[in-house]
Amino acid sequence: MNFDMNSSLNSNSTIITPDEVGTCRISNWLIAKAENDKQPLISVICAIGVLLLTGMIGNGLVIYVYARKPKTTTNRIFILALAILDFLSCTVVIPFEIYDLGHTFTFTRTILCKLARFSEFMLILGAGFTLVAISIDRYVHLCRYKSRLLLTASRAKKVCGFCVFLGLCFAVPLLSFAGLEKIPLYANETNVTACGCTTFKDPNAKSGKIYTYLLMSVFLSALITMLVSYCFIGATLYGRRQGKTRNGLTFITNTEETKRLHKTKAFPEMRKKESFAIGKSTSFSLNGSTFIFLTVTVVFVIGFVPHLSVRVFRFLHLAFNDDTSMDLLYNFLVRSYLINSVSNPFIYSIIHKRFRDELLKTIKSIICCKRKSSLSKSQRSRTNSTNNETSFT
Repeated sequence: MNFDMNSSLNSNSTIITPDEVGTCRISNWLIAKAENDKQPLISVICAIGVLLLTGMIGNGLVIYVYARKPKTTTNRIFILALAILDFLSCTVVIPFEIYDLGHTFTFTRTILCKLARFSEFMLILGAGFTLVAISIDRYVHLCRYKSRLLLTASRAKKVCGFCVFLGLCFAVPLLSFAGLEKIPLYANETNVTACGCTTFKDPNAKSGKIYTYLLMSVFLSALITMLVSYCFIGATLYGRRQGKTRNGLTFITNTEETKRLHKTKAFPEMRKKESFAIGKSTSFSLNGSTFIFLTVTVVFVIGFVPHLSVRVFRFLHLAFNDDTSMDLLYNFLVRSYLINSVSNPFIYSIIHKRFRDELLKTIKSIICCKRKSSLSKSQRSRTNSTNNETSFT
């Protein structure tokens, strides 16, 4: 889904073969130019650094909270899978992006470039495929709940593993396509060769273009699948709301997602359980984990829109082609997808009350543990000092 992350791709750039890496000599002038060009990008680096810290802490807390749950459900498996992928993205992809921004013209590590691009694509595609699987699972649970396709916790684990495997398969070509490129520069009436890490070291290669079109097709197919699934879910729930009434109340029948919200005299036994009820209001409402996953999906797609827009503009030579005045905007927009690695913990905290409560309990327990450890240390130090005084006397 990420098509060429290099901000300094030049139409005059050439490919660097493994034997030619040594020809890219980092001169003092080149280092000075890299430092000078890095100054306008400090704001981008700082913003990405904030995403790095926020994402590691947020996703780490999500993993900690949900991994400690004794009862495993499909929803928790999916949330854990997304959190692990996002945490890895924050610890692998984002640090590399910071390093890449700081070495725009002085990147000489071929293996690092290839592995970083491969990891980047694998994690992003794995998360995307997982969201597709979640949308299908939500559709089956709410619209085809008698189907044999209903996922159990063990099946959900296998599905998540398969999604990551698919991401790995689609990312493998990057080990060949990604690499270093020579960027010719002119300084003091002398030609200087700079080096940069690019996703497609040969942008004119037919195989690279086919791969790009393949990724675009995968993204559009995934987007359509998720859109259709959630549209069917919305239509089904709306139809149930319109069609089932008891005692003047409109009910949606039992699903994994829903909760009974009302008690009536005719049905005093009804409690807040795994079902969903709506009052006399004609407004449509969608609650539960389906709404959480829908929000995660929408934010994921929105995070990719600026990135893909920049790629399309550049591919069609409409903007961002050798225009240094647009470098800052370009480097912000082209990395917009990194927000997806950070947003989920905030979504869970805002929408999911149970997660919010568990998170507060976890934070309180951590603070209490720190206080207890500090108190025990102080008591030990006092005991040791008392013993020392006693032995001295």
